[in-house]
Amino acid sequence: MDDHRLAIVHIVRVWLRTALQARDLSAEVWAHRAGVAPKVLTDCLAQDSYVPNMRVLTKLAEAADLPLPDLEQPTPLRLIKGDRADA
Repeated sequence: MDDHRLAIVHIVRVWLRTALQARDLSAEVWAHRAGVAPKVLTDCLAQDSYVPNMRVLTKLAEAADLPLPDLEQPTPLRLIKGDRADA
């Protein structure tokens, strides 16, 4: 998986975890409110390569009254981890 894809996965997973905690929701309750299968959330939180599509992310954001995660210009994962590209 390339750095761009890894960065998107990381951003979405952090967004999901933050939303669950901030809204004091379980994955099952949030998924139900959004009208998506709970497996969508649990798979994304458990797997390093799965990201729901934008339709699902939009439903989740609306159900939790949150903005969508910013996926337009994700920071490469190596920079998120603190690695230097020239190191």
